[in-house]
Amino acid sequence: MNSSNLTTPPSKAQDLESQIAMAIFAVTLVLGVVGNGLVLLVVFGKGSRTVSDIFIMNLSISDLTFLILSLAVNTPNFIGNLVYSVGYCKFVWPTITVTFFASVFTLCAMAMHRCHGILNPLKVNLTERQAIYWAVGIWGLSFVPVFPLMVVTEISEEGCRENWSLESSKFYTVALFLLQYMIPLCVIAGAYSQIIRRLIQRQVPGSMLDENRHIIIRSKRKENNQIIKIVAVIVLLFAICMLPHELAGLMIFFGDETRRTQGQALSRYSPMLQYIHSCLNPMVYGVLTRQFCKEYQRYLLMLLCCCRYKKVATFLKKNASKHVKQAMAQASM
Repeated sequence: MNSSNLTTPPSKAQDLESQIAMAIFAVTLVLGVVGNGLVLLVVFGKGSRTVSDIFIMNLSISDLTFLILSLAVNTPNFIGNLVYSVGYCKFVWPTITVTFFASVFTLCAMAMHRCHGILNPLKVNLTERQAIYWAVGIWGLSFVPVFPLMVVTEISEEGCRENWSLESSKFYTVALFLLQYMIPLCVIAGAYSQIIRRLIQRQVPGSMLDENRHIIIRSKRKENNQIIKIVAVIVLLFAICMLPHELAGLMIFFGDETRRTQGQALSRYSPMLQYIHSCLNPMVYGVLTRQFCKEYQRYLLMLLCCCRYKKVATFLKKNASKHVKQAMAQASM
């Protein structure tokens, strides 16, 4: 889970490590906010949204929430002492784990939705409203496994800490590993194995219908293939970036003295991968999706033009003020 603040005086190595972590967090915070903000702008700017758009939007919201909560959680490490409150320790601090669940549950929903669409291409899938209900349900479900953490978290001299017994802490660590990582990846892997099997067969039910239906099915298959690539890359990045965080907890609670030391060292560096992961998904959309790439360029150009307009307006205003002052000075002479 979350690591406690160190009470011993920091060494030079620890100072350097803290500065590197601060730099990585600052860069990923900017990139993540801008990138996920662009994703939300693109999705909201559409006239009609697909089910995949809703899930992508939900994934971006979870990444943005993670970054905002990480800013609050990491503030004591960056600026020093912070006055903790019950609300902070009971809600803000544990809720960062909720964003993990929201992300992985959304990835599972995206994989299962795409699997159903490919295996049953002629059947009606989720509607936009149903997808929104799914997204809301994902966030509600994400709070369930984190509720025990909210109950046991309390204020201490070092900040917020989890008041577990040793056995309860071990059980909860294993539960998080299974629910956040292992079971979702098995579900996603099962869905993609079904998708790959169907694509290899290259037989879509109803493909022998008239030409118009055949064109529709080919277009649908092309769309599916594109979304499969996106989700596959997203899932791979999630698996790689989140694995050190999950392994660190298991090593600390179930390893020998050497493994515990390695787990504690790993727990200091694993948050950096989590920060990096939070800003990678929008980049994936921009690289693999032509529509997102074009919309990114459009919004960025609008932002640059707006900034240039403000600079030009400021420059003209300063020059006008300067000329007025010169004219008044000449008139007074």
